[in-house]
Amino acid sequence: MELKGALTNRDLRSAAWLHVAPRKAFAFLGLLVLALALWALWLAFFGSKQAPSWKWALLAFLVYLLAHYSLYVPYRLRRYFRQYKALQKEQFLSPTDIGLMVSTENVKGIIPWSDLLRWKENKVLFMLYVADDMYYLVPKRFFANAADVQEFRGILQSKVTCK
Repeated sequence: MELKGALTNRDLRSAAWLHVAPRKAFAFLGLLVLALALWALWLAFFGSKQAPSWKWALLAFLVYLLAHYSLYVPYRLRRYFRQYKALQKEQFLSPTDIGLMVSTENVKGIIPWSDLLRWKENKVLFMLYVADDMYYLVPKRFFANAADVQEFRGILQSKVTCK
């Protein structure tokens, strides 16, 4: 199986969200905490005549979170992608028994399966982790067809043991 393509800014955005996406149990708890914070904020502003002094701090924190994840993170990813020219070059990938062969016009190498700690997947790409915050991206559009995607998933399941 030969994979070929170039990464896009969309791939980086998708990877960033997949990287921070919690497991379903933690996602539920996060949504519950957010709902409680919004409820507390509602009560602080509209629930009583004597509003607590922390209402502005809570409002500022929620506005900060919204601005950080909707404006700042996408901006940083676009900037990072523009600056890092190697990400924009066409890549050739080929899974082998010993690892994933990777080559571009300037670099050729292999990522041994034993170097990968774990992998994640979403609708757009696979993320192959070599450390907690370092990973390789393999977009699904690099594959010729859905059968190749399924085959690659099977290779990852058999070769990459979660540590």
